[in-house]
Amino acid sequence: MCDICSSSEELKYLSAYEMRRVTGNGFDPFSSKLVDNTTINSWSQGLFDKIYFSPEPRDFTPAYQAAFNKWKKELVDKDDSRWDLCHECFEQTQKYFFKF
Repeated sequence: MCDICSSSEELKYLSAYEMRRVTGNGFDPFSSKLVDNTTINSWSQGLFDKIYFSPEPRDFTPAYQAAFNKWKKELVDKDDSRWDLCHECFEQTQKYFFKF
């Protein structure tokens, strides 16, 4: 199962070091919508739902940022196990391997 989107397709792998590297270079599964709204809401501690149920126009950027920051701090920065990724999520990380 993909550690980002929960897909059950064939997996590719990144080390914990590689995941820290790509997130440090800008990979964000929340603003790129690789994860579902329930996951975004959970990691943003309910901020996504608060914005979702507010009047238009809605800007979900604060929820994406809150979710990313909490996920990075509590999971990516602390976990030393490998990351199992589906093809799509793996491909998205590859864009952030090298920062120019």
